[in-house]
Amino acid sequence: AHPIKSQTSIKPKAWTGNRKRLSIMLREGFAEPIAPNSAHPERVVRSMTESMLQMTKVVLPSDANHMNNTFGGNIMSWMDDAATVCAIKHIRHPSMKPDTGLATIAVDSMAFLGPSMTGDRVTFFAQINRAFGTTLEVGIRVEAQALGGPMRHINSGYLTLMAVDSRGKPTAVPKIEPDTEKQKEQFLKAIGRRQLRMERKKLTGENKNTGLSWNWSDEMANEISIANIYGLLKVAN
Repeated sequence: AHPIKSQTSIKPKAWTGNRKRLSIMLREGFAEPIAPNSAHPERVVRSMTESMLQMTKVVLPSDANHMNNTFGGNIMSWMDDAATVCAIKHIRHPSMKPDTGLATIAVDSMAFLGPSMTGDRVTFFAQINRAFGTTLEVGIRVEAQALGGPMRHINSGYLTLMAVDSRGKPTAVPKIEPDTEKQKEQFLKAIGRRQLRMERKKLTGENKNTGLSWNWSDEMANEISIANIYGLLKVAN
């Protein structure tokens, strides 16, 4: 076994499926470097509070449009960064291999509740709600604050990250245990959200054997034709 070496940055690498992969490089400030042991990750249970993360960004002019509103894409990118670092804190354990990486594989319930403006401080609160074998659901709450103003809840979302080995294959992650009643609520609701994700995949055909559209049939073609004719007649009248 090779000891884990502390690094000062997180460097991106390519991985199977052309999805983003982040190598887990331990940074100063997390903890002292630790060496791997023979314990299996799924037998390890870690505290939910232990990996919670708070990250703050200042909205610069380059982060906003001509109306001084922060680009939604920037907010989503920062949420992904917060989720990734939160997940790194959780899987940084002696049972994990040093070359383990993380990949964002799903984004759920991305709700934009309000704007943030140039000059605002945008704070991201990240928490791992549950571990599912090789994946982690990370909940993100985003709040914005103008100088001297109140905190405003502007965004929420759930991201699913998968742990992968050096070959891009899924690998097990430690389990997680809630500490507070509020955390227990999120822990239990995560099962329902996962079930919804699985059902959505069935509805949209998001699997290895089907595409993202429904199978075409003559019956479907007739229904679409009738609907189009009805629509044209309604416009004409």
